[in-house]
Amino acid sequence: MSKRIRTLDQLENEIYRQKLKSKTLGNKLDENFEYLQHNYGSMFRNSFFKSSNTGESFAGTAFRSIFGNERVQDAFAKIANPLVERAAEWIDNLLGRMGRKEE
Repeated sequence: MSKRIRTLDQLENEIYRQKLKSKTLGNKLDENFEYLQHNYGSMFRNSFFKSSNTGESFAGTAFRSIFGNERVQDAFAKIANPLVERAAEWIDNLLGRMGRKEE
């Protein structure tokens, strides 16, 4: 407020105005606190699992960061390649057995 208080009436009016402002702000604070109490779970989930810029989930960002790493990809390739080879051999054997039974 930039106007100067020069009389007692102006002072009392300003005190009353400030009390009203205080009560309004107090009510707004109470409303915000109630909203927080009722919605903190969903607010936490939204802030933790969604990025504000991209809309991508936290899990998606973490997955992309971890599995986008070249060393991690190489490690998975070392693990996956032998497993795929064994699975292919198993399928070949199974198909071979099935072919022998049909003959």
